[in-house]
Amino acid sequence: MTASIRKASAKSAKMRALTIVLSVMFISFILGSVIVKGQSTKSASSDNTYFTNITVDKGDTLWSIASQYIDYDYYDNIYEYMEQLRTLNNITSDKVYAGDNLIVIRYSNDSDN
Repeated sequence: MTASIRKASAKSAKMRALTIVLSVMFISFILGSVIVKGQSTKSASSDNTYFTNITVDKGDTLWSIASQYIDYDYYDNIYEYMEQLRTLNNITSDKVYAGDNLIVIRYSNDSDN
């Protein structure tokens, strides 16, 4: 009887240890994901970020507008900037039409002011 109790107790202790290890790993993964997502290798301070209203001309695309206004000191690629433009202007596709008004993000270095 005591051997089976010890066996059950050992099994229970192993299960608790495994549960603790898996829980710590899961929490570490979640926290790591949140931290990495929140970090950006490039960032702009609010004192050098400007918003400009533009009117879309015939033949303009979101890509051509992004190409004109992107500052690669603040974005890793044009897709990042286009996503920011879509979010800022509450649009869900890359389609823009002549006459549309869009807000674009511009940056200025201290030496530009």
